[in-house]
Amino acid sequence: VDVTALIMSMQSVKTLPAAELQCGLCGEQYRQPRVLSCLHTFCLTCLQSLAKSQDREVEIWCPACQQRTPLSSPDLSTLPSNPVVMTLLEVKSVEAGAGTCTSCEGDSSAVCRCLDCAAFLCSNCKGAHSFMKCFKSHRLVKLDMLSVSDLASPVKTSSCPRHNREVLEFYCNTCDTLVCLKCTAVDHPMTSHQYGYIKDAAAVMKTRLAHLMENGRKRSDEVKVQLLQMEEKLSQVEVEKTRVKGEVDKVFHTLLTKLEDRQVEMCQEVETLFHKQEQFLHKQEKSLQLGDERLQAVAKFVDKLFTYGSSSDLLTCGKMVTSQFNLLMKQCPGSDMKSSGSVGVSVDHHAFSSILNKIQIQIKAVQKDGLSGSVCAHQERSGAAPPLQEDFSPNCSQRNLTGNNCGKEYENAEMHVTELQRVATIGRKGNNPNFCNIVGIKVGSNGNIYVLDRSSLSIQVFGEEGKYLFQFGGHGNAPGQMETPVNLATSEKGYIAIRESTNRIQVFSEKGQFIHQFHLRG
Repeated sequence: VDVTALIMSMQSVKTLPAAELQCGLCGEQYRQPRVLSCLHTFCLTCLQSLAKSQDREVEIWCPACQQRTPLSSPDLSTLPSNPVVMTLLEVKSVEAGAGTCTSCEGDSSAVCRCLDCAAFLCSNCKGAHSFMKCFKSHRLVKLDMLSVSDLASPVKTSSCPRHNREVLEFYCNTCDTLVCLKCTAVDHPMTSHQYGYIKDAAAVMKTRLAHLMENGRKRSDEVKVQLLQMEEKLSQVEVEKTRVKGEVDKVFHTLLTKLEDRQVEMCQEVETLFHKQEQFLHKQEKSLQLGDERLQAVAKFVDKLFTYGSSSDLLTCGKMVTSQFNLLMKQCPGSDMKSSGSVGVSVDHHAFSSILNKIQIQIKAVQKDGLSGSVCAHQERSGAAPPLQEDFSPNCSQRNLTGNNCGKEYENAEMHVTELQRVATIGRKGNNPNFCNIVGIKVGSNGNIYVLDRSSLSIQVFGEEGKYLFQFGGHGNAPGQMETPVNLATSEKGYIAIRESTNRIQVFSEKGQFIHQFHLRG
């Protein structure tokens, strides 16, 4: 509650909104109001229930702003009271006709308030105030004439808790507390403490608080501007999110289109392939039919020869029949009949997954206001042999992928998409020139492709277009042979290096000729 603004805008306690005196936790009128370090006020019983639910003994979290208030004691009644709320509650009770005299021990109803004593007076105490000379200068105000301005700046007098009947009339700046005259002589001597009258100290405090309030208003205006900027940034984030999603949809729409195009191409390949197979089978079918017709013709000729021919006819035609029959037996397809082979679809799921993983979205935020959104990570495959050093390094070596772009800042979200297109396919799983267990593939300075196959313990060499050229290596521990190859590297000078698990390094020429070998230490 902005009490100062409230006091300046209201002339009577009767116009004070009831919500201003309601606890934010229970929603009822304050009962024993206690103020937290964040200056939010709540009922003492509500704070006790809140502290119990938070299960904290040394602090309590404000339910309104989440600021922590340190507790010097588990007893929350030691928290400071809100004097303004207490005063307004007293006036509200008087306005409701429930105010009692605070100057005597009775329960008489109050009829006025002494602004100098800050006390409500019954009719008897009012008479005493008017009769006694010591109260002659005190200002009395009837309850129905009491205004908030009368409550805002009263000259209140309070008793010293250490010295009975002594009035607190000084403020010790050294100890930041109210003191009486005896306190200045005993506990707060002038030689080591600085103090002054309460009225003067209050004027200084008021000036200080007014300066703080002015700075607070300026800061509040700055925060409002920042909130507007934050709303604009949030809107920009939403726009960027929509844009990047659109880019993702576009990329995958392109990929789906390519997949669909590839599907059409493969279906056409299937049609062509099976059309050739049908033609092949029809050709074999026609060959079988012709062979059978010729066999039937021979059989028919022999039957007639047996039925109507003479012995001389049998001898005359027998050689011709035998020659034709032997010829037909050779031409007629049998168990060695050629087949067009089986047809299936082969999918390299691992390669396909690798291609999908290479389609990445990288979103990096520019470093502003002390915040940075750049994150760089490096992951090294465990168990793999270290790459060859010195002059033997792949064209795209690991040391060229050390993350030199880490820390670069981007104003907007950027999406980097890498699409791989198949150029050619070389070999297949099986025997030479195929593969069983590839452990390394490198491109030499001459453009040839060198494939290290652990199963065959050889290096197979292919041309730039994937045509098989030759192979070298073999099983053994002699120079030029290998037993446990783990890595392959090429150099710009045209050398091929093979590393084995025993740390033996063998160097070959691009044509597969053994040059020399050496061992790495460690």
